[in-house]
Amino acid sequence: MGRLHWPCMLCLALGACVCAGLPLVTGPLTSSKVRSMLASRNTLSRYQKPYNVCTSDWAPIVTCAGLDDQTQYDGFQVALWRKIATDLGWADSDWTFSCVDWTEMINDLLSPTGSCSFAAAGGQMVRPLRFLHSTD
Repeated sequence: MGRLHWPCMLCLALGACVCAGLPLVTGPLTSSKVRSMLASRNTLSRYQKPYNVCTSDWAPIVTCAGLDDQTQYDGFQVALWRKIATDLGWADSDWTFSCVDWTEMINDLLSPTGSCSFAAAGGQMVRPLRFLHSTD
């Protein structure tokens, strides 16, 4: 599998990057872009290794509630985060998961003093997107 591009990262990090005050990344997400984003915020402990990757239980997207061992966390967003971290060259010791309530996670990302570095979580679309397409 090749490097993950922004549509894959978007579902994982749009809320984290925008809410935590990081610039939204377009195009391929490279390790140099991530280093640059984190360097711009390096005075905040939330952007120091090990990164705190917050997630919220929402099966089957994320399964983490009641699990003490984060290696047992499962679901699409968990697998996607692990793939992204691997693609960025991060060791497992460079980040850790925190399973928290959805509202707590969003409030933390919005807070300038929050502890979540990133979020690996899914959300439900309230209004469907409309796509323009050709019928020929």
